[in-house]
Amino acid sequence: MKLLETIRVENGKFQNLEFHQWRVNWSRKKLGLKDILKLRFPPPPKIGVFRCRIIYSKNIEKIEFIRYKNREVQNFSLAFGNIDYSLKYEDRNSIENLKKEFLKKSDDILIIRDRLVTDTSIANISFFDGERWLTPKKPLLKGTTRERLLREGKIFETDIKYQDIQKYSKFALMNAMIGFKMVGLKLVR
Repeated sequence: MKLLETIRVENGKFQNLEFHQWRVNWSRKKLGLKDILKLRFPPPPKIGVFRCRIIYSKNIEKIEFIRYKNREVQNFSLAFGNIDYSLKYEDRNSIENLKKEFLKKSDDILIIRDRLVTDTSIANISFFDGERWLTPKKPLLKGTTRERLLREGKIFETDIKYQDIQKYSKFALMNAMIGFKMVGLKLVR
């Protein structure tokens, strides 16, 4: 089983490396691998924003740098499914198949599992309740940006029922490439 790590590289500098290192070792521990895998990289591109894509399992198998292109996401379809993506697998077929099933006239899907909001197909999420930013207690994936913001006390975990989505005043996506980005939440039915 191969895992994937995606790290933002901006003008030759790796972003939030300590959280990516944390997830690599946390993921390997979940797979029963006890040793620590130290992330090491070839020199990154010096100008521009890139995705450093790392494929690993017992060892690092592949590292590549891909120029990053921002993707605007505003419209979401609710996608009901019982998929497991607790580790960042290289194989995203379960997410892509769910996306094909539910994606019609929207930019992405908002994945619902056991009547609770989890994530989109590309990012963790957070909702603003007027006082605090709340993120699902049971996300599909424990993202590195999500983990950093939880530790900093900027977001807080709670169960979010899909029926309650409309009561929130703001919505944000978060992942290693976009950081924390507020977007409009328009649900397409």
